[in-house]
Amino acid sequence: MPLTIISLRGTRPTPWGENNLTAVWRNALAERTREVHPGGQIQINEGTTFDVEIIFLFLTRNAGGADLDNLAKPVLDTLFLSNNVQVEPAGVLFNVDDNRVSKLLLKKIAVQRDEDEGTEIIISW
Repeated sequence: MPLTIISLRGTRPTPWGENNLTAVWRNALAERTREVHPGGQIQINEGTTFDVEIIFLFLTRNAGGADLDNLAKPVLDTLFLSNNVQVEPAGVLFNVDDNRVSKLLLKKIAVQRDEDEGTEIIISW
């Protein structure tokens, strides 16, 4: 089973709906993804489904503020395509709709230092 891990630190995850802040967050995630996968989108077989685990790392004072479901949407819409969102960047890692995600595990963890804020994303297919 193929697997990819994307680690982005030093930037606070931003939930869907915060417009400019969400755009900054999505662009940082897209840039980091392109560093991890410089060859562009990963080619997958038709009908492939994905398991996605996303761990959001927040400073202790920020950890409770955002709903997990709203945090996941910008991540999925950046890495996969989405019929509902036509905002760039999209499909940075996979050229398929995020409706192919069959398992989604989300978690928030408090961290102590600014440079530790961010996300860990594990995708298998």
